[in-house]
Amino acid sequence: MHIHTIIPKTIISIFTFIVILSTQTTSQDTVISEQNNTGFIPLTGVLPSVVANQGKPYLVTSNIEVAEGQTVKIEKGVIFLFKNFTGLNVKGSISVDGEKNIPVIFTSENNPRYNPGYIIDPAPFDWDGINLATENTKQIFTYTVIEYSLYGIKSLTDNIILKECTFKHNGNADFTINGQKQVITSTLYTYIPDKKVQQFQKKNNTDSIKSIYTVTDNNGKKVFEDIKLTTDSSDLPLFGTKPDRKGVRVTFGLLGLCTAIAGGVYGTIELKKWNDAKKEFDELSNVTHEQKIERNIAKKWEDAQNRVNYHFIRSTVSYSAGLAGFITLIITISF
Repeated sequence: MHIHTIIPKTIISIFTFIVILSTQTTSQDTVISEQNNTGFIPLTGVLPSVVANQGKPYLVTSNIEVAEGQTVKIEKGVIFLFKNFTGLNVKGSISVDGEKNIPVIFTSENNPRYNPGYIIDPAPFDWDGINLATENTKQIFTYTVIEYSLYGIKSLTDNIILKECTFKHNGNADFTINGQKQVITSTLYTYIPDKKVQQFQKKNNTDSIKSIYTVTDNNGKKVFEDIKLTTDSSDLPLFGTKPDRKGVRVTFGLLGLCTAIAGGVYGTIELKKWNDAKKEFDELSNVTHEQKIERNIAKKWEDAQNRVNYHFIRSTVSYSAGLAGFITLIITISF
């Protein structure tokens, strides 16, 4: 083979290799460029004290965390897109402040609604979920959507409040407290611990409430207007504790029952006395005119009339009190 034949072939091979390498590099650069212009905010590690709504989703590339002793507020409209095997671990306090038409979203990075360029469909188990591993701290989720996770919200404490939250397409569970899965039957789910806790802490001779929350059901019916998990003694009523709703109902129920019984019994007694006085009055009213003008009969007739009016008024008042007590009892039982 002649050298003038080998050289052109060698040049052609080198040129071909350079073109292929250039093409691959360009392709890689395109992928990197696309990844850097997805419009997401990368997020990992310990969260800031306020997670602000910056107009585009946060992309969680590894576990995010609320550190012990830390308080984190998540603003309405914030969207978290979680990659596989990532989640949120809460060791401090968290307040997720969604609103009815602007919820906070915890979802998979594959969700086409928030990541239209992703070609893989979202599915349960796409990300781990929210793990609440702390106790005696404030955990409040308001108008929050949790979807396509492994276990939704898993809490090791019952000191958690959910207000109008939505769970969709989660894998093993939607909401678990201390290993017990909660049954969710409504689209907007509300959970308040089924008890009232009042813990007092003595400090500088001043009583302060460490935590307090009220009773509600688990079907979304609200029975509270405000939630105060930390306050001072200035918020307490005169005698130092806020009234227990159940105790108030029992007290008013017993009061209504006793009033109804007492009013009925006393009214019946007075009614009998009224009936006896009425008979005596009727008998005295049937005497002749000449007998009426006699002094003794006139006085008896007047006394009988007074007794009739007296016992009539007392029986009416007694029955009215008994009726009021009965109505109070019915209202207490019904509500």
